[in-house]
Amino acid sequence: MSPLCANFEKGDIVVPTQQTTQAVPADSMRMFTLVCYFLHVLGIATGGISSIVAVIINYMKRREAFGTPYQGHHEYMIRTFWVSVISAVILMVLMILSAVLIYLAPFAWLVIWPAAIALLVWVLYRLVTGGLKAYHAEPLS
Repeated sequence: MSPLCANFEKGDIVVPTQQTTQAVPADSMRMFTLVCYFLHVLGIATGGISSIVAVIINYMKRREAFGTPYQGHHEYMIRTFWVSVISAVILMVLMILSAVLIYLAPFAWLVIWPAAIALLVWVLYRLVTGGLKAYHAEPLS
């Protein structure tokens, strides 16, 4: 009998004290992270469809990325996705209101369009800088 089983009799229930997870190779996690960044950037051209796919992958892979340099990248992309979606919805509601209420049309040109451009620049900045750090296997600071 092995020393690990010396204190157990037949029929005893053994409860593991530590959950084991299968380790994902760093190269595989790096590739998933880079693909997600690419899909998020592509989402700008596809109307967000590829970003939805990317955020689903981010949610699925963030637990596997725990303890790797890519752990923060998945949270970063998820946060970027949701902030950009909520901001885009608010801007679209304001745009529709300014179109319906014609006297608010100058508001759309002076406030909403610059805000939409700023949102686009912010999203691109976050995705490009995060993607470059993921490419170099650097954690987000």
